[in-house]
Formats: sequence, structure tokens, C-alpha cells
Amino acid sequence: MDALFVTRAFRYGSSFGPQCWLVLVALVLAGWDSYRHRRRDYCWILLVGMATWTAVELGLQLSGIRVMPEHTLLGVSLPLLVSIPIQGAAEGGALALIGLFVGDRLLNRDTRPLAALALLIVCAIVVVPVIQPGDTVREVTSRRNLLAVPSVLFCTFLVGVDVVFWMRWPCFRRRAAAMFAALMAIGTSWTIAAYASGGRWIEVGGSASGTYLHASPALQVVGLSYDVIVEFALAYVPFLAVPVTHRRRSTPA
Repeated sequence: MDALFVTRAFRYGSSFGPQCWLVLVALVLAGWDSYRHRRRDYCWILLVGMATWTAVELGLQLSGIRVMPEHTLLGVSLPLLVSIPIQGAAEGGALALIGLFVGDRLLNRDTRPLAALALLIVCAIVVVPVIQPGDTVREVTSRRNLLAVPSVLFCTFLVGVDVVFWMRWPCFRRRAAAMFAALMAIGTSWTIAAYASGGRWIEVGGSASGTYLHASPALQVVGLSYDVIVEFALAYVPFLAVPVTHRRRSTPA
């Protein structure tokens, strides 16, 4: 098998309003933590995540690995030079920042109950829009080949960064693990809701060129699990590793 497509058919894939709100929330959290704890961890993660994911999305969409027919904000069609940085900031930097923000507070006994509640709220926020009647649309809003060689190689590189970070900076393991756990909870909640509502699924190529078929139940589980674990949670931990390894953060908490 040389192609396995993750496909979505709801407005989140083409309307950029939710992404803008997500970036705004991330900026508020980064500013609050910087003011409260006199550190710039979240600012760096937002910047690194945005830069990395903007480059990723640019490569995916220009190469045709990801196909997104529309990019709109408030009903206005956006050019790629505008939509891709928004997508990079939201789906890369902002989500990584929120994962670390919640994860850090799960590690603190005093803030753990509120952090657990915040994680439930975040999961609800990402789930509710997906399951709302009318959010799922008939046409495909995004289709991407999970097995495209550039994507697989890049994910392998990011997982390698995770391994090196885990081995060489043991004092940050608890923080990285908590960030990973928070991202897993968010990604799993969103994916299950999207699949259950008919807005996200796995496809294989059909017999005719340009046609697609729903994959078997086993491939649905494998493909969506790979998307959440490798392409989301594991792929975002390096956004913490980069500022740490470049001495932008000297202590683990």
C-alpha cells in the first residue's frame, strides 16, 4: 500500500474562524504566563510551532499531498500566503502551547484539579463544534496522504528529536510527558468526535484514478491512531525541545 488518506468533511478544514480564536487564546495564555512566572517558554513554543507548521503546511499544499479546495475567513476567500500562516499558528504553535500550559499545571499538586478541569473544557471546546448539526458538509474539505514519503520522513525526524531530547535532557522528561499526555487527550477527543460525526475518516485509493474508498475498520483505527499519536502529540513535543536545546529555557519548571 503506497497511499492512505486522512480525509475530513467539515467546515474546520476550510473556514479559518476557529483557528483565529485558537491563536488569540494562545497569545493570552503566553502573555499571562510570561507576566506571572517571568519566563518566555510559551512565547518560544508559539513561535517555533508556528514557523515549523507553516513550513509543513506550505510544503503539503504546494506539493499536493494535502488538498484543501477552500480557504475562507468570514466568507472571504484567503490566498495561501495568508491562510497557511494562520493554519501554522493555530494547528502548530497554539495547540502545542495549550498542551504545555495544561501539562505544566497537571504536574503541580496545587493546580492539578484546575488543570484537569481546564483539560476537560479544552476537549469540549474542540469537540462541540465538530458534532454540531450542519458542521459536517457533503464535500471533502481536506484530504492528505499519510504515507507520502516527505511526510513520513519528516515525522521520523521529529520523533528522533523527541528521543534525543528525552535522553539528553532528563530534567525535562516530566514536562515533556505531561505535554504529550495533554495533547493526546485533546487529539483523541477531537478525532473520535470527528469520526463519529462523519467528518473525518481514512480512505484508500479506488480502482480508477482520482477515486477513493473508505478503508476497512482496522485501517481506520491504524490511520487515525497514527495521525493522533505520531503526527500530532509526538510531532509537537519538539516545539518544547527546540527552545530548551538552544538555551532559551534553563530550568525544567
